[in-house]
Amino acid sequence: MKKIFLSSIIVASSLSIFSCKSSEVNPDNGSAIAGTYAIKSYITQSGSSGTFNNSNMRITRIDNNTVKIVVDYSDPTITDLTCDKVVITKSDSKYSLKQDFSNATMTGDVTGSMLTYKLDYFDNDYLYISASK
Repeated sequence: MKKIFLSSIIVASSLSIFSCKSSEVNPDNGSAIAGTYAIKSYITQSGSSGTFNNSNMRITRIDNNTVKIVVDYSDPTITDLTCDKVVITKSDSKYSLKQDFSNATMTGDVTGSMLTYKLDYFDNDYLYISASK
């Protein structure tokens, strides 16, 4: 009887040593990067570059590993861009972003308060944006 009791204690102790919190297994990356980022600069394949005054990028959490990104231009003559199913992967303190479209791929990174965003069109055109929280 003592052996069974002792074995039970050993098994229970080993399980508690190796258990993880659910937040460690599936961290909420969406909440970690959600927020409004002010656009600092942009560059296009055609050579255009500059800043957009009062323009923002909004990241909204969909779930732990998916967000929606809206490039909200302050200029009403420019159509806002929306990426509605951006997948997040995290490595150390860097959050990598990606969404594929039929005519382009969106990639980006969030490190600290800095966001980089690149929309690569398959015709070799691209838009690169730098923004900060």
